[in-house]
Amino acid sequence: MNETIEFPRLARLCAMTAARIFYPAYRAAVIIFILVAASGAYQMFYYQPTATKAWGGDVATLGWSFGQSVRLVHQLGAAVLSLTVAVVVITGMIDRRSIFRRSRWTLPAILGPFLSIVVAQVTAPLLPWDQLGLYAVVVGTNMRGFWVLLGDQVKFALVDGQVIAPRTMLIALVAHAAVAGSLAWGGLAALKLLAVEDDQSN
Repeated sequence: MNETIEFPRLARLCAMTAARIFYPAYRAAVIIFILVAASGAYQMFYYQPTATKAWGGDVATLGWSFGQSVRLVHQLGAAVLSLTVAVVVITGMIDRRSIFRRSRWTLPAILGPFLSIVVAQVTAPLLPWDQLGLYAVVVGTNMRGFWVLLGDQVKFALVDGQVIAPRTMLIALVAHAAVAGSLAWGGLAALKLLAVEDDQSN
């Protein structure tokens, strides 16, 4: 007696489509992750608020800057990365359902990307400072990036009109860059290991 279960045509079609989508979506997720990481690293060193953001909407700006372009790439890339990783996880679960049930990489493959999105979304609003409150009066035109928060020069930062302590911003920065980045990369690596494990078992 044949004990194999014949899947309905729709289920087979879903599995075939997922198999075609998984690797291209995975490659796209890795490329977008690198783009988001690179744009984030640039902002860590060179972030500067626009005049409109720092002083309100009445200030005339001098046009679109490279820093604003990098910021936009980072924000859009993060949104697209979230969608792409969701596609990779879903197609992986459909295409490789047998390995998802028994592999040790299943939990990291699902939780890594999900937790990275949560951490990034929670910490992102704390990072783009408008103004810095300094202990001494200095000309602050050279205040760029987030490294200025490491010294004892900054007393507080304004983020959307709210006073934020430098230590809080540094914790948010570490969580946003290191924790969220590591979780996302770890989740993508676990998905790849799942796929390799499944290919070797077939």
